[in-house]
Amino acid sequence: MFPAQKICLALYILSDIDVCSERGRGSAFLPLKSQWFHIMLALAGGEQHGYGIMQDVLNRTTGKVRLWPPTLYGSIKTPY
Repeated sequence: MFPAQKICLALYILSDIDVCSERGRGSAFLPLKSQWFHIMLALAGGEQHGYGIMQDVLNRTTGKVRLWPPTLYGSIKTPY
């Protein structure tokens, strides 16, 4: 999977909308929210559990950005 496809997949998962199709409205998500950017960056290398994502973001930003559980899980929730 190419990086652009991973980003489209991550946006699809986060938003439950196909933002990468021709009919999709990817521009509606720009500018990208900071937490979405960091979550997608953490997932670019592969699947991770929530704690792993939070630690990846914390380490990658040298402690400047901390995703708290409500922020993380609120960003990746799926409607059921």
